Amino acid sequence: MSTPESTDEISVSRHVLRHLGARDAGDVHSLDAHLPRYHLLDAILGFEEHFPACGLRVELRGTGGLKAKTPAGPTIHDLLNAGYKRFGTLGERTLRCAPGRARPVPTSCIWLVSEGEHAGVFWIVDGGYTVFVWGAVRCGRESEAWGRGLLERLRQRVREASVFRGHTCRPVAINVHHMDLAFVDGGARPPVQVAAPLQHELEHAFLDFRLNRELLARHGIRVRRGLMLAGEPGTGKTSTCRYLKQRLPDHTFFLVSAKLYGLLEGVFKTAARLAPAVVVIEDVDLIARSREAQGPSWVMGDLLNLLDGLEDRDDVSVVVTSNSWKFLERALVDRPGRIDHVITYGLPDAGERGRLLEALAGKVELPPEREPLIELTDGLTPAQIEEVVDRAAVASLAREGAAAWSRRVTAGDVRLAVEALRGRTSTARPRRISL
Repeated sequence: MSTPESTDEISVSRHVLRHLGARDAGDVHSLDAHLPRYHLLDAILGFEEHFPACGLRVELRGTGGLKAKTPAGPTIHDLLNAGYKRFGTLGERTLRCAPGRARPVPTSCIWLVSEGEHAGVFWIVDGGYTVFVWGAVRCGRESEAWGRGLLERLRQRVREASVFRGHTCRPVAINVHHMDLAFVDGGARPPVQVAAPLQHELEHAFLDFRLNRELLARHGIRVRRGLMLAGEPGTGKTSTCRYLKQRLPDHTFFLVSAKLYGLLEGVFKTAARLAPAVVVIEDVDLIARSREAQGPSWVMGDLLNLLDGLEDRDDVSVVVTSNSWKFLERALVDRPGRIDHVITYGLPDAGERGRLLEALAGKVELPPEREPLIELTDGLTPAQIEEVVDRAAVASLAREGAAAWSRRVTAGDVRLAVEALRGRTSTARPRRISL
C-alpha cells in the first residue's frame, strides 16, 4: 500500500475524480456489498494486504474530522460535493486477529484502488449488525463490471481467508437476528490425552469420516456425522471436544451455549461458510428433552430441521453434549443422519484414575505410592480429581510457605482435599462477619 505525495494543493473532490477518471459527480457510479459482522477485520485486510499482494495499487486516505450527513461517515457524494479542501486524519482501532492476539487497523479512511485501466474508491463502515463495503467507479459498462468484480473477489477472499477459519470460536448474540464471533482462547495447554477405548470409539464413529470425507464422498458414502457425548458434569465431555479439535486442526469449531439456541440457524449458516466445521451444541438437555416430558419445543424443532437440512457439501458435522441422553427426544437420538452415534461417560475406574493422577503429577510432586490416592479418589469425576490435586497443592503451599515451597504434596494433603470436596469437613456453621 502506498501514500502518495501531499495533495493539499487540490480539493478532495478533484483528487477523487482524477483517480476515477471521471468528469464530475454525475459521472460516478456507486457500488455496495454487505458482509456478516464477524468479517470486519477480514474486509479491512482484503484492502490492506490481499489486493496489494495481487498487484493492485492501493492508496489509503483519511476522512476523520470531515463532516458527514450520515452517522456512518462521509459518503462518496460528501467527498465530491462538500468542498473539502484536504483529506482528514486516519483513525485506528484494535481488533482480535487470532486467539490471544490483536492488531491495529485503520478507520475513518478510504482506499483508492487501481488495476490497469480501472480505478475505484472504497470504504468500509461498521454498521454494528452488518459490515458495509461501499465503492464508487466511473460510469461505464467496463468500469462498473470491474468494480462489481472487485467486491466479489473481496467476498470470496473473506470466506476463504477469514481470521476465524480453523480456530475455535463462540457465537455472540448482537440481537435476535444477528450474531458476531469471538475467539475461544485455549491458552498454553498441553495436548489432550484420552483413554484408548474412547480414542478407538472416536476414530471409528467420527474422526475416520471427517479425515477421509473427500474420498468417501466421491464414492457416495455419507460423511455428515452427528455425535452425542453424554455423561455427568466433569466426566470428560469438554476434554473430548478439545481432543477432536486437536485431531482436526483445519476445522472451524463453534461452541454454542444455551443463550445462543435462538440463533442456531445463523450458526449453521456461518459454519457452512467457514467449513470444514464442527458445531458443538452444549447442554442439549435444555432444549431436547422428550416431548412427553416437556411438551413441544420450537427450538428443538428448529434443531431437528437444521440437522435434516445439512448436506454433505456443507462439510459440517455436529457434536452435542448432554448430562443424560436417556431422557432426550427420541427423534433426535434414534435417527441416523441427526445423531449417528452416542458415547456415554461414566466415572473413571481405578486404572483411569491412576493415569489421570499420573498426568496431573506434572503440576506438583505427588506421593510415589499411588494406590492409596487411587482408592481415595474412588467415585470422583476427572474434573473433581483435578480439583483435589489443586486443593492439595494449595494446602502444601500454605504449610511450607511460598519461599520454601517444594511442590511436594503428601497423602495427608490429598486426603484433606478429598474430604473437603465430599463435604465431610463442612460441619461448622459459617461465621457471620460484620463490616
